[in-house]
Amino acid sequence: SLTGEDESWIRTIRDFGRGVASVQDAECSSTFGLMLVRLMTEQLNATFSISAAEGGGTVCSVAYKS
Repeated sequence: SLTGEDESWIRTIRDFGRGVASVQDAECSSTFGLMLVRLMTEQLNATFSISAAEGGGTVCSVAYKS
């Protein structure tokens, strides 16, 4: 989903797979895909978060100002 208020935007993506083992594991992951997302997020001066979704799966969000 994409939500916005004023000049701030949040892009949220959720899947219903097996999810991440823990928030700490996801935040500290050194996989190429997550490293790439973090680098692109930094280029946008945005913030990136990843967490286990309630009921299973994973939720990833990027928040930025336009």
